Amino acid sequence: PDATALVSGGYDATIRLWNLADGTETAALKGHKRGVRSISLSHDLKRIASSNDREFKLWDGEKKDSLGDLGAENTGAKVVAISPDGAWLVSTTRDG
Repeated sequence: PDATALVSGGYDATIRLWNLADGTETAALKGHKRGVRSISLSHDLKRIASSNDREFKLWDGEKKDSLGDLGAENTGAKVVAISPDGAWLVSTTRDG
């Protein structure tokens, strides 16, 4: 929200948090088994949701720890989004 940070995901299955002021990596979140396809942040940056082609994950944005898997194994996880107030998580899968 304050345009000081960036979150990225890559084919190395890692989510990275970056400081935009100096370009340094501030955290690396590891836990996906495949490359990260989609990332969404709550407005307060307290939650990070991510997906690849097999799984959805939820992360604690403050502690930089995994809060666990959200399922979708073998359903073809695609896109994940957190509502602006952080109350809802929406996802899409290939199986409809």
